[in-house]
Amino acid sequence: PGNSAKECVMEQFTLDQTSPDIVISGVKDKSANRGNVAPVVTISDTNLSADTVQVTLTGANTGEHEIHAMASVHTQKGRMVVRFYDFAKGMDDIYTLSCKAVDKAGNETKSAIRFSVNRDGSAYEIDEATQKLLEQRYIRQPKDIVITEINKDDLCLTEISYSLEGKVVVLKQGSDYTIEKSGQEDQWKTYRYHIRASCFQKEGTYVINVYSEDAANNR
Repeated sequence: PGNSAKECVMEQFTLDQTSPDIVISGVKDKSANRGNVAPVVTISDTNLSADTVQVTLTGANTGEHEIHAMASVHTQKGRMVVRFYDFAKGMDDIYTLSCKAVDKAGNETKSAIRFSVNRDGSAYEIDEATQKLLEQRYIRQPKDIVITEINKDDLCLTEISYSLEGKVVVLKQGSDYTIEKSGQEDQWKTYRYHIRASCFQKEGTYVINVYSEDAANNR
């Protein structure tokens, strides 16, 4: 007798079992780079939650970088693009670029690449005994020469030679000198050249030359 039904309110929900898609482009994983370095991180998901996206850039020697000054961020429905500017001069290092994204349903994706920026090539160091020998300039007995080469990347080619009175002599690895390498994949590489005193038997003024090519094509 005149009783009205209560209004029924239908609740809605979204089933989402798909994790966000992360694509890192512009720089290849495990690559050595000496030119333009401008990676791009693209995150896509229908129910993307932009607040959960974390993009980090960490240098093996320089630590974590503040990316807000290094990249632009563009967000639209279901998509976020983090576009880095070309890495500045003096940023040679081995980097890990990583991204983590979680959508509104809690689906999570992580992705990362490792690459090097190597525009300056190698640096060289002379051990203490060799430095004293060079400071003497004139010696009566030949001595071993030790030179260390440091590079962000692996060396593809090494050649050691000396010139004496206008004649160039290319030394042979094993018989004339040895190479001791150290440094893991995510570390700077160190090459210690130990040149034997037996290479310097003739009197005269010696000029030692070390030539190398690295994975980033620095020479």
